[in-house]
Amino acid sequence: KSRRILTQSRLSVVKMGYRNRVGFAGALVMGDEPLLGAIPMEDMDLVVVPRTREVIVNPLNPNVASSVARQAARTRRIELNLPAS
Repeated sequence: KSRRILTQSRLSVVKMGYRNRVGFAGALVMGDEPLLGAIPMEDMDLVVVPRTREVIVNPLNPNVASSVARQAARTRRIELNLPAS
């Protein structure tokens, strides 16, 4: 198998806008077509209509983006007994 190494430019932060939504995210430059990931879409409260594959503003929150914050699972402290080096 031969390996192919690709080099891309990384933009630090990109301001994105869609209808009445604005978001910021990091981006890679790969070709000439934009690709918007799931996390920036969630941040801007955008949804995809499965039937038409169209991206729309969440109809439950048409005027301002909204999201749900969840509490992280409770963490446990684990002690490791490692041999001294």
